[in-house]
Amino acid sequence: MDVYTHGRFQPFHKGHLAFILYLLEKYDTLYIGLGNPLRRLPNNYDTYPDDLKKSLAHARAKENNPFSYLEREQIILESLKQEGIDLARVKILPHFGTYEEENWFELFPPKENTVVAIPAKDEHHFVKLKVYEQFGYKTEIVPQFTTGVSGTKVKDSIYAGTEEWKEMVPKGAIPLIEKWIKNRKIKE
Repeated sequence: MDVYTHGRFQPFHKGHLAFILYLLEKYDTLYIGLGNPLRRLPNNYDTYPDDLKKSLAHARAKENNPFSYLEREQIILESLKQEGIDLARVKILPHFGTYEEENWFELFPPKENTVVAIPAKDEHHFVKLKVYEQFGYKTEIVPQFTTGVSGTKVKDSIYAGTEEWKEMVPKGAIPLIEKWIKNRKIKE
């Protein structure tokens, strides 16, 4: 059986790594959908309910999405490689929300052999799980891995110019994030 999960991974940190390793222990192939692949608000954003608009405005703000699709893909794959994961078991795809792209399911693996697993932590996640189930996918709510790390903490350290972020990301991510820092002007 295979598994599909998704997130923005801005950037990929040790909490994400724990979640991914948990899924790789249980499933044969892991499909990772990189959310917000174009780093922008959906075209029909103005038509969304206010609570979803508020959530999206925060989640898709420029400062919350510093890494491109390809940068995130490289960070994830290098982090997994450093952990000894056979990368043939991992497939990375762009992920569009069910509310923003009517053909979102065309980027998903076959539902006959795939479970959609997400760490549902709020009502928005539970709504997504129901949509996946309506489309015939098996779903799994994965427990939260409380590592004390968040993408916000990592980004705050990077933007502040401190080295604390290095303790919050997998070893394989460090050289790639350092390269990103060197090649870009961060908040001054």
